[in-house]
Amino acid sequence: MKKLNIGIIGCGAITETIHLPVLKRTANFNISRIADLDLKNIERLKKKYNLDSKETTDYQEILEDESIDGVLIATPPHLHEKMVIDSFEKNKHVLCEKPLTIKVDEAKRMISKMEETSKILFIGYNLRFIPQYFKLKNLSKEKLGDIISIQSTMCSNAYAWPTKSKEDFKLDLEKGGGVMAEMGTHHIDLVSWILGKPKKVWCNIDYMDKKSPVYDRATLFVAFEGGSTAHINLGWRDYKANYLSIFGTEGQAYASLDKPRVLVTLKGLVGQPPLVVKATVRGSPYQEEWLHFYKAVKTGKNPLFTKQNILSPVAIVEKAYESAKKKGEFVDIGEEVYA
Repeated sequence: MKKLNIGIIGCGAITETIHLPVLKRTANFNISRIADLDLKNIERLKKKYNLDSKETTDYQEILEDESIDGVLIATPPHLHEKMVIDSFEKNKHVLCEKPLTIKVDEAKRMISKMEETSKILFIGYNLRFIPQYFKLKNLSKEKLGDIISIQSTMCSNAYAWPTKSKEDFKLDLEKGGGVMAEMGTHHIDLVSWILGKPKKVWCNIDYMDKKSPVYDRATLFVAFEGGSTAHINLGWRDYKANYLSIFGTEGQAYASLDKPRVLVTLKGLVGQPPLVVKATVRGSPYQEEWLHFYKAVKTGKNPLFTKQNILSPVAIVEKAYESAKKKGEFVDIGEEVYA
């Protein structure tokens, strides 16, 4: 098995607490180079994880290194477009943390360069690799008939996240902050991954914490091609909630982040408890994410992140902001988004 040489761009909390330990313990990867504006931070992390990676404050040095196969981009979202395109132009595959962007035009330019260079683009939507959510998606196709609707809730305390950077993007709307872009894209991605192409969106954003510098609550209604709908609730709160329910013509299924199982109620099972379908846990969702990235690079095939399912969550977020500004109007997501 030939290892992939990985360059890391950005050493904030997600890199320190998740990606470095995952890459360190996964035999498929070698952490060859690390870029961050703070060299002392890199030195601290190299010591913490016993790394001999080369260090730099200029990510372009990583891209110029022909031995590097792929890069992790873990910087604030407003920096992603240039870094992703630069990486593709230097023949690197990319795993970019979410959100990729909150602007459709930026996403389309990144996708265009991805297609031009035949490189792999993964986005850090690790909830796709939660076994019960993966199982829920498959069961929705196999057992539930035509999907009528999805109800989704995600709440977490973003203020407790151990941000390392002086530039805390989650508190700046223009840089990809706010609950919908910073956190909620996880569930927006899950829903569009299951239901397909969105057609219109309604959104309301508000402040549960009146002292918050950005909105911390969002409610979305999304209509999809074929008639399915989704209701998505998002909030920054000091408790956790993370679950999805899918309602179909032949039954209903529910999964939550806290238990590796799916509860299924099928048509005709009146007065009976739901069926419990266990989900097999292989490793952490982040390790599964990286292993799928490895496979995609090695095979040149990337069914998880096609043009449509890269664009769909971006389009939902962009149009959701437009709807919120119009105070409750549905906003169409036209075919030109995917052109």
